[in-house]
Amino acid sequence: MSRSTPRIGLLGVVLALIAALLAGVLTACATPTGSASGPTADPSGSGVSSSSNTFPTEEVYGPDPDPVLRLVTCDGALDAAGHPVDNLIVYASLR
Repeated sequence: MSRSTPRIGLLGVVLALIAALLAGVLTACATPTGSASGPTADPSGSGVSSSSNTFPTEEVYGPDPDPVLRLVTCDGALDAAGHPVDNLIVYASLR
């Protein structure tokens, strides 16, 4: 097995999660009231591409008064070392 096999497998999982999230509900979660809810992609912020140099750290990792999910993965062209130069950010919240 080559070193790239796990990365391809992980990429497949990440892409499947992004597709599920963008399609609607990713998974169901129990809420404090006992009902079930799941994260749904926010229409205005779904699939946002951001340069690694201008990554919105506070927006992605900062506090939020509501339960949220931020899925961050690599995106964009590759630099000379073969690393992606951008990030893809999917914003989701419980609905």
